[in-house]
Amino acid sequence: MPQPPLPDSVGWLYLDVPETGVETTVSFVNGRVTVARERPYDASARQVVRHDWAQELMLNHVARLEREFPDPGLTARPAWKRLTSQEVLEFALTARAYPAGPGRIGRCARRFGDLDVIVSLFEVTAPDQIRALVPNGYIAELMALVDGFGITPGKLDLAHWIIGRASTDDTVAHLAFLPSARDITALMPWDLLSPDEQQGGSKIS
Repeated sequence: MPQPPLPDSVGWLYLDVPETGVETTVSFVNGRVTVARERPYDASARQVVRHDWAQELMLNHVARLEREFPDPGLTARPAWKRLTSQEVLEFALTARAYPAGPGRIGRCARRFGDLDVIVSLFEVTAPDQIRALVPNGYIAELMALVDGFGITPGKLDLAHWIIGRASTDDTVAHLAFLPSARDITALMPWDLLSPDEQQGGSKIS
């Protein structure tokens, strides 16, 4: 399966030092690291844009999944419970995760104990519009994000929030949750999967 191109740069903050930590930027050319720069992170130099409109959307989405997801082992995991913790919500609601340019997917990641969280924000809500930004398929895009952030698949539980708000104020939330335990069913955003990716799975009503 062809892999989507690596992003031009990847940025992250070191854990537990969100205000006075170190910001790292790694630049790629054709998949090869060309420049790696570090500098003190100056929170005051960046305007924080809050996405408070998404909080109720996320909480309602998690609550619905807890009622409807067929494998209770997933929603009973401690890492799942972290999804609605104040620290994870605050990260998602302030994430700089809109696409950097046309045809790109935004992304921001952080680790919370036994859970890695990736957030992607969109200015569209229709599934076909989001799928158009991941032409190689959602799963391939997710694996590229995981690789780009240096996340080791299967080591910790992984959540990917896909949150959209259109100019009409329509909103949508999708969630992927991949448990590290292989005997627990993974959750994927069904409406964002291609027909090939949907093979062998099922949609939650």
